[in-house]
Amino acid sequence: MGGPRWNILSPAPGGALSGGSPVTSQMAHRAEPPDGGWGWMVVLSAFFQSALVFGVLRSFGVFFVEFVAAFEEQAARVSWIASIGIAVQQFGRSGWALTFTPTLACLSRYFSRRRSLATGLALTGVGLSSFAFAPLFQWLLSHYAWRGALLLVSALSLHLVACGALLRPLSLAEDPAVGGPGTQLTSLLHHGPFLRYTVALTLINTGYFIPYVHLVAHLQDLDWDPLPAAFLLSVVAISDLVGRVASGWLGDAVPGPVARLLMLWTTLTGVILALFPVALAPTALVALAVAYGFTSGALTPVAFSVLPELVGTGKIYCGLGLVQMVESIGGLLGAPLSGYLRDVTGNYTASFVVAGAFLLAGSGVLITLPHFFCFSAPTSKPQDLVTETLGTKVPLPSEGLGEE
Repeated sequence: MGGPRWNILSPAPGGALSGGSPVTSQMAHRAEPPDGGWGWMVVLSAFFQSALVFGVLRSFGVFFVEFVAAFEEQAARVSWIASIGIAVQQFGRSGWALTFTPTLACLSRYFSRRRSLATGLALTGVGLSSFAFAPLFQWLLSHYAWRGALLLVSALSLHLVACGALLRPLSLAEDPAVGGPGTQLTSLLHHGPFLRYTVALTLINTGYFIPYVHLVAHLQDLDWDPLPAAFLLSVVAISDLVGRVASGWLGDAVPGPVARLLMLWTTLTGVILALFPVALAPTALVALAVAYGFTSGALTPVAFSVLPELVGTGKIYCGLGLVQMVESIGGLLGAPLSGYLRDVTGNYTASFVVAGAFLLAGSGVLITLPHFFCFSAPTSKPQDLVTETLGTKVPLPSEGLGEE
C-alpha cells in the first residue's frame, strides 16, 4: 500500500489498468494494429470480395425489369428478390454474409491510423465491378435470358473462395480484456452510442440501395432504352469509385471524429436522391448520377471506420456483425417500399423522395454520437488504450483502483 507498483501495460475490463506483481513473460499479442504488412493482402481480398458481393447486388436492377415481365407481377412484389438478397447478406451467416462482414472486420483490426484509407481502397472493388457488371449483365440477358445469366453470375461468384484464403486472423493485446462473444454482446447492447449508430445505419440502409434496384426501371419509364439505362449505372459506379478513395483519404487526414464526414456524405446523398424525380433531361440525370455515385461511395468507408472508434478493435467482429444484422431490416424493407410507392402512384417520384428522407433521418441520428461537436481537442478512441509496447512499465498509484 505504501508505494507505487509496476506492471506491464495491459487493459482490464472497464478501461482500468490491472495490478499485480511484475510480469516478465512476453505476450503473443500485438500492442496495436500494424497499419500494413499482411494487412494489404487483406485489403486485396476485401477488394475482390466487395466487387463480387456488392457489384452483383448493385447491378441487380438490370434483372428487375426482366423479372417484372417474366413473372407478370407488380414492382413491389418483385422488389423482394433484391431486398432479400441484401438483407441475407447483412443478417444471416449464410451466403454473402459469410464473406463480406468477417473480411471487413478483419481489415479493421490490421489498420488504425490508415483505417479509412484501407477501407476505401478495399471498397473500390464495388465501383469497378458495378461499372463492368451493369452492361455485362444486360448483355448476358440479351444472349442467355435471365436464367442463363444468373447461372453465369453464380459461377463468377464462386471466386469468393479464393479471396477467403488470403485472410489471416490477427490477435491484439486488448482482446483478452473484452471477453468472449457473450460478454461483448451484453456490453454492446448497453452501449448507447453504439445503439444510436446502429439506428442511423439502419435508416441509411433503407434508402441507400433504391437507385441500384429501381433507377433502370425509372429511366425506362422516361423512355430510355435498356442499354443506355444500364450504362448510367456504370457512370454511377465510376463516380462511386472516386468517392470511396477520396473519402478514405479524408477520413484519415481530417482531425476529429469520422462521424462528421459520415454525416456530411449521408446528408448530400439524401438530398441528391430526393432530386432524381425533378431531373427529366438526360444531362441533368447524368449529373445527378455522378453526384450520387460520389457521395454514396464516399459514405461507405467512413461508415465502417466509425465503429472501431466507438467500440474498439477488440469488439469489431461482434460489433460489425450486430450492426449488419440490425441494418438488414432497412435493406429488406427499402426496395419493396419503393416498389409499393411506384405501384400506388404510377411513377418513382415518391420512391426517391422517401429514400432521400431516410438518409436525412440517419444523418440526424449521427449528430448525437460522442464528441461530434467537440472541436477543442482530438478525439480519444477505445483502441488507444493500448498504445505502448508490451515491455513498457508504468507506475500505478495504490489509490483509485478499487483497493481498500
